[in-house]
Order: sequence, then structure tokens, then C-alpha cells
Amino acid sequence: MDNIPVDIILFALLAGFLVLRLRSTLGKRTGHEGESGPGYGRKQDDAGRDNDNVISLPDRNAAEESPADRLPEGMDESSPVGAGLTRIAIADGNFNIDSFTEGAKAAFEMIVDAFAKADTRTLKQLLAPALFESFNAAIEERRAAGQRIEEQVVGIGKVEVTEAQLDGSIARVTVRIESEQVNVTYDNAGEVVEGDPNKVVKLIDVWTFERDVRSSDPSWQLVDTAEPE
Repeated sequence: MDNIPVDIILFALLAGFLVLRLRSTLGKRTGHEGESGPGYGRKQDDAGRDNDNVISLPDRNAAEESPADRLPEGMDESSPVGAGLTRIAIADGNFNIDSFTEGAKAAFEMIVDAFAKADTRTLKQLLAPALFESFNAAIEERRAAGQRIEEQVVGIGKVEVTEAQLDGSIARVTVRIESEQVNVTYDNAGEVVEGDPNKVVKLIDVWTFERDVRSSDPSWQLVDTAEPE
């Protein structure tokens, strides 16, 4: 996480429905336990300082490729997802799905880590406003209960685009993320309330990212999170 290069699609992202539990938002147990956009650089905060929490993932070669070349290997550009990604790639000459999914992976780890640490400054920079409010409410509820959580992403497996569309100038891409995590909730006495510090669980998250392709800001924000159907 600390060494994520600035040379990756700018992401400002993710999640929803965290008020009751982190688990209801950041993943669903499977039962098997044991920067895309034009431009480069970093976002700045309100004081004009560089924001080190931004993940920048531009693809320098994307503009030289055809839109079809920027689709996942084997994807039919006439399929609903393929057609949506093609429209986005036409509207945004720097969009590349491989770079996008790598950025989604990096953002996933950042969000999980920031939520566990109650790092609201980082979350506010990475989440869409409505989703930040959900995260913040969950953090406040956790504090009121005298609880803390530890979240460790052990690994990220398959990241699959399940939906893509361009609505006017607004691009939306939904991804299904499979991950392995160690998730534990402790009470104020340090006792385990939920989870097992010695057990890895497999989780699935479905996140939707959004960006205005006409904007000079190359940021993507997460606008919705859901459990897989």
C-alpha cells in the first residue's frame, strides 16, 4: 500500500450500507473459509496540499489503441458489458480496462484498511459523499459500542466487470471483486466479539464506480456497493 506508484488510474472511491455492520457492506461470506482518465498527477486537498491517498493509474498507450483493444480478453464488444465499455473507451481516450481493474484492487485495499483504522480523512477523499456518510456512521456506531476491528486483505483474486454504461457523459463500471481477508471485531476489553484472528474468509463485493468523462478531473468515485446475487 505504501509503495503504490503514482503511475496508476486516479481513484476516489467506494461502499454503502455500513451502518449496521462492516460485513454487510464490504463483502459476503462464500462458505469457503480457512487513475483511468486524462492527465496525470495527484489531487490536492482544500489547503492545496498533495493528496497522497490518491491512486493514479493512467495508461500512456491507451490513446494509441482502438476501443476494442481495451476490452478484457475474449469479451465480445457487442455484449452488454462489452458495448458499455466500448462506449466509455470512445468517450475517454485514456480508458483501459486492465488499468481500471488494477486501480480497483488498490482502492479496495485502501478502503478496507482506512475503515478498519477509522481513518475518516482518507475515506472522505476516496468515497462519494453519500457513501462516506454511511462509513462515518458505522465508525461512530463502533466507537459508541467500544469496539474496534482489524481488517487484513490477504489477497485479491478475480476482479470481473459485470456492468458498464455511459449515461450522457457519466461513465459507470461495476466490478465483482473476490478477496481473502482476516476480519475480527474486538470489544473494549480486547475480547473477540466476531470473527477469528486465525481464520481467512473468502468474500465477494460488488462495487460501482462513476466518472464524468468530460471532466478534467480523472477521478473515479464509488457510488454503490452491493452483495452478489
